[in-house]
Amino acid sequence: MTPMSEPGTTVEEPTQRIEKLTRLEIDVIDIFVRIARFFGVSKSVGEIYGLLFISATPVPLDYIRGKLNLSSGSASQGLRLLRTVGAVHATYMPGDRRNHFMAETGLRKITSGFLRERVVPDLLVNEEQLERLSTLLNEVPSSLRPYVEGRIHILLNWRRQAREVLPIVMSQLEAGPQS
Repeated sequence: MTPMSEPGTTVEEPTQRIEKLTRLEIDVIDIFVRIARFFGVSKSVGEIYGLLFISATPVPLDYIRGKLNLSSGSASQGLRLLRTVGAVHATYMPGDRRNHFMAETGLRKITSGFLRERVVPDLLVNEEQLERLSTLLNEVPSSLRPYVEGRIHILLNWRRQAREVLPIVMSQLEAGPQS
């Protein structure tokens, strides 16, 4: 994470004062930034989820932006991804027209949403790519063709196995109790 200012200091916002991140918030956010990087998701997505995870009450977009010092675009894009995979949901706050956001804490729900929205579509895209590889075999020197053909065969088997296993994993994640 980037260096933060001292915990407990404030940032002036046009409509409200937003407290700087506390040491606890920084450490929790850092955990989710590391997880986000592991899954190939942007740092800001990890920061947003970490902030929402540790926030005791639902918070609006401008609070997230101010607290994390994110641009509007980065905050909106990160929230959109988190909502799409089911890691964050919007909630109504009486007397406030803005959307307020809360972190989903059910690991099964988040994992199944991530698989459904990020992994499965990538597998389908790769299917076209894998089929194209077979047609490109003619461009490979004949001495290397058996080796490359074997590698393409391994990739096709991996895709087939993933397509068989993913629905089972998804159904187990979605059917199990939320934790």
